[in-house]
Amino acid sequence: MCTYNGAKYLQEQLDSITAQYRLPDELIICDDCSTDKTRDLIAAFASNAPFSVKAYENWENLGSTKSFERVIGFCTGDIIVLSDQDDVWKAEKLKRIESHFTASAGDALVFSDAEIVDENLQPLGYALWDSVGFKNSERDLIRMGKAFDLFLIHMFVYGATLAFRARFKSLIVPIPNDAVDAHDSWIALLISAVADVGYIPEKLIKYRQHSAQQFGSAPQPSINKRVLSRIRPSHSAHLLKLSKQFGYALERLSNSCDKYDCNVAMSKLSAIASHLQVRGSLPTNRLRRIPFVFWELLTLRYHHFSSGVYSAVKDALL
Repeated sequence: MCTYNGAKYLQEQLDSITAQYRLPDELIICDDCSTDKTRDLIAAFASNAPFSVKAYENWENLGSTKSFERVIGFCTGDIIVLSDQDDVWKAEKLKRIESHFTASAGDALVFSDAEIVDENLQPLGYALWDSVGFKNSERDLIRMGKAFDLFLIHMFVYGATLAFRARFKSLIVPIPNDAVDAHDSWIALLISAVADVGYIPEKLIKYRQHSAQQFGSAPQPSINKRVLSRIRPSHSAHLLKLSKQFGYALERLSNSCDKYDCNVAMSKLSAIASHLQVRGSLPTNRLRRIPFVFWELLTLRYHHFSSGVYSAVKDALL
């Protein structure tokens, strides 16, 4: 768990961890220079918790990505379960995760659905997977072992719902902060490139929505969500940042070839990074864009990594 000025909701989250049917073996907390009573709450909780609690404080404000990188490094268990500071876990969460990993020995990462609630934990009438468009067709792809292909174009994994095997820590850490928007997408992308991914359809947490949260707000579900999620990266700066993120992932895998069979994933990362680099660097003059757009169409990279002809037309005209 990473914390930052979370005193308002933290106690409810800590209480929900204590109420688990299967208690954690340890709770590792990294605080990012909180100025409210967060650290006092953590200290009081650690003194009475029925399991080991280790708390660390950052020497300066590192932000959520680097804080999660640091706290992951401190974990000593076989399975690492990430936690936000402002949610509430259902009592069966850890037991259900443990059961999944026991039954699916090949899965290296698993994620669940979540109930979306307001700041007072009142249900908002929809689930996390509704809001991100994680439909049966996408679930079929994951069951077929194609999670990596799916995550290249649409990321469904939120950090508050994921757990992964600790032996993949060396693949994940360090997390390149300058190109990665959030730790969860980086973790899911890297692990799915080298191992199987599973999902748990139950809503294992109450995913709190409030005005002060830094990341993770779940939008209202929409029939256009799937389309919008694929065409959203039309802004040049965002495309270039995604290209850089995929480039970092390619570099990380290239340094891990002695441990994992990742040649196919590396080829796909190279292709999508190049495609996004081209799209993000198109000339401002529309006529000069045409050769670049036409080439990306010929290579079918618009079809594999964007929204096909729709994205090509948009790049050519807008």
